[in-house]
Amino acid sequence: MADGVTPIYIAGRAHSGSTILTVILNGHPQIQGCGEVLDALARGPHEECSCGAKIRECPQWSQVFTAYRVRTGRDLEEDIPKLYELTDIRQFGSALRSKPEVPDDKWSFYAQATRDLNDTIADVFDVPAFVDSHKEYTRGLMMLRSDPSAKVIHIYREPDITITSHYYRLGAGSPVKFMKRLYRPGLMTFPFLMVIALGWSVGMIAAILTARAYPDRVLHLSHDDFSANPVRELERIGAFLDIDLSVLVDTIRNGRYFAIEHVIGGNEFKHEGRITFDPRTKGRRKAPWYYRAAAWLFAWPGALARRFFIPAPDYALSGKRADPS
Repeated sequence: MADGVTPIYIAGRAHSGSTILTVILNGHPQIQGCGEVLDALARGPHEECSCGAKIRECPQWSQVFTAYRVRTGRDLEEDIPKLYELTDIRQFGSALRSKPEVPDDKWSFYAQATRDLNDTIADVFDVPAFVDSHKEYTRGLMMLRSDPSAKVIHIYREPDITITSHYYRLGAGSPVKFMKRLYRPGLMTFPFLMVIALGWSVGMIAAILTARAYPDRVLHLSHDDFSANPVRELERIGAFLDIDLSVLVDTIRNGRYFAIEHVIGGNEFKHEGRITFDPRTKGRRKAPWYYRAAAWLFAWPGALARRFFIPAPDYALSGKRADPS
């Protein structure tokens, strides 16, 4: 790996807040927020960077393609589909049992290509840390197995809030991505969203297994806790990353903008150029009650696993009251 470089991988479900966390961390002068690296690169040359240019024409990401070939002798456009296929959640069990050190194994290639891509991004952006918010749990696990410097932030929302987000997205006519495909379920919306609630449970268990394998390199982060008290949660993230994030705290406290620079994939607000952090916890829309109740019913295995295997943050154990300032 490039000396002293920390890849920060964000794992989680769709609409978990990964893009906003990426943009906020990008506000630190030593952190580059890259976005959903593997997913965006897999979409092909027409995918746009937040700077407005196509990825292959972006002054930064075009260098990644060139530098990757110089470093490896391989074409990134040929390696990405292989990495993308192995990143599927259905490969999680195989990844958990894998031995990347075994030559010629598919996971050996995955580990080497991941290290090569991480090194290339670090060299091109020339920062001590960068954020990859691809979110897939299998890639989070393999990021840790491939790169001893990598750390994973697992961000999550409650299952009823996750389902509500999908519910209104479908109501607005937008498709929902599930298992790497886009769906507009129409009259099958209710059962489809319950499958997503079950997927929430699968993701939570995958995150717990990853954290048990690498207990010092995974941080569980509730999006709702972050929205309610971003200062406190940024302090937790800073301690986890061993990076002073006080500059981000000051930006939020003073209501200043976070610049969006060369983020790929993720939420479409990435094209706005800059944002202020607005958690919008009050007046949040809710899906019909039976959607929300059923979401908890289908997500109960993951919710139960979280209760027993994800430790409460230190501030919760100490009984201290939240100070949102």
